[in-house]
Amino acid sequence: MKPARHMVVITRPPAQAEALLQALRNTGTPILHQPVLQILPPVDPVALQRALEAERHRYSLALFTSLNAVQQAATLIHLPDWLAGKSVFAVGQATAQWLAEHGVSEVQVPARKQTSEGLLALPALQQGPGQAALFNAAGGRTLLQQTLRQRGFVVEEYHVYRRETMKTPSPAFQQAVSERQPLLLTATSTAMLEGLLAMTGEQHKAWLLQQPLVVISPRMAEQARRLGFAQILQAANASNPALLQQIQQCMGQEPASSS
Repeated sequence: MKPARHMVVITRPPAQAEALLQALRNTGTPILHQPVLQILPPVDPVALQRALEAERHRYSLALFTSLNAVQQAATLIHLPDWLAGKSVFAVGQATAQWLAEHGVSEVQVPARKQTSEGLLALPALQQGPGQAALFNAAGGRTLLQQTLRQRGFVVEEYHVYRRETMKTPSPAFQQAVSERQPLLLTATSTAMLEGLLAMTGEQHKAWLLQQPLVVISPRMAEQARRLGFAQILQAANASNPALLQQIQQCMGQEPASSS
């Protein structure tokens, strides 16, 4: 499939989208940044900070489910000190890279499948016992914590950020939808898929569901099918290079490198 002059819609929040947006700009790809989720601090950051400091020595493992999780955790604690002596795990390469750039270099991350399933496949997480601190947001998937508990780990969750669906689309997105401009949609979570449809509204929903959509996992592809998307493509994982490669294939462009 090679959609002609489709505009690529990036739905990640600004802090997580910039590297991919810049890579697409470098290739001359027409882009539209329409964040779907707003990243907010925890409800009571002071209480959470106190709990993290008081309980830091309980844990032998620490797991980060996203780049948002590690960035928000860093606003509450000094990560190199807090993570010292612990086995550290991250779902994706971007999260591991961010940790490395901020003084935490020994991070275990899935090589290919950058999902909860990929993390659970790592040898070090096959069998407890162990005390694990899981940094995430409320309302997400529960597969990771449930499976770790079944394997004998004691898991304590720290909701270091909140996700809130943005209600009002940008004027640029509203115009693109109302004028039926060809779009190539991207989403890196099921919450983004649902939020994108809610933001678009019933009037344009049927049209949006016919636009090609890039997702990052079989689970997301299945959810997209259930929501009614007709043209679903799957990137190898959630990394910027994988997303860029899939987008370029859809656009009929020559692959370009991305960091």
